[in-house]
Amino acid sequence: PYILLKKAKEDLDMYLTELDRLVDLRTNELRNINEKLMADQEIARGMQLSMLPSEMPGNEFVKFSSGYIPAENLSGDFYNVFIIDDYNYGICIGDVSGHGVSAAMLSIFTFQKMQSLMEETGKEGMTIPSMVLKHIYESFNAANFNDDMYIVMLYGVYNTQSGIFSYASGGLNTTPLRIRPDGSIQELDNDGFAICKLGSLLKPKFVNHQVLLFPGDKLVLYTDGLIDACNSVGEKYSVSRLKKVIQKYNKWGAEQITEALTYDIKKFTGEKPADDVTFLVLDVLPPF
Repeated sequence: PYILLKKAKEDLDMYLTELDRLVDLRTNELRNINEKLMADQEIARGMQLSMLPSEMPGNEFVKFSSGYIPAENLSGDFYNVFIIDDYNYGICIGDVSGHGVSAAMLSIFTFQKMQSLMEETGKEGMTIPSMVLKHIYESFNAANFNDDMYIVMLYGVYNTQSGIFSYASGGLNTTPLRIRPDGSIQELDNDGFAICKLGSLLKPKFVNHQVLLFPGDKLVLYTDGLIDACNSVGEKYSVSRLKKVIQKYNKWGAEQITEALTYDIKKFTGEKPADDVTFLVLDVLPPF
């Protein structure tokens, strides 16, 4: 019996040694896979951030400012403000499905399609928001994206000559806010269809909306990551809190409002948000 027990113990020791070796091997494989995924995410994050504007345009008639607090995990918010011609500024803000590399790729796709539309149609093609969204919708459906992927966005054009902000919604699920000099707030219409893989079944009609902005007016556009950001007890930041902050600092310029709002959001959440927080402020300047 002793010899049999000794042999069994030796066999068990050999088995455990081999098991440890296999566990170490698998652990190293998983570590390498994780490191590659993390590296891929960092590359995607870098590409995504490189697409965002490094500075905001503007002139003596209008100023723009942007706030962006990235989530800890790679998400898909995007925004841009760019010059179309001497009088028109293009403005876009949006979010995409999911997180990680696929979300970053969708954001980059949107930027690239807007750039290609500018090259194909010239400046005129960028001044009709509904046509821009139609182009992105058709391009998205022609691309090889999964059926569960989508983009929600708003694209608008501000004309400094007329003071008109024209915009169309591609399913952005937040309400643009217009703030008057007296602090009153107007919620703008924002009905629209998301950019999704339903092109073979549905050809949505993207609708142009217009609002006349006056000197002293401000416009705030934002993604749902802002109003859905939670504090330590699970309370959401909310549209109500957003309104209170922008009313409080309404007399300030676009950059100062952005700084105040960013500070308030960070103070509220206390840490990096679960989703990207993104917003834009348009400030119509009074005459000198």
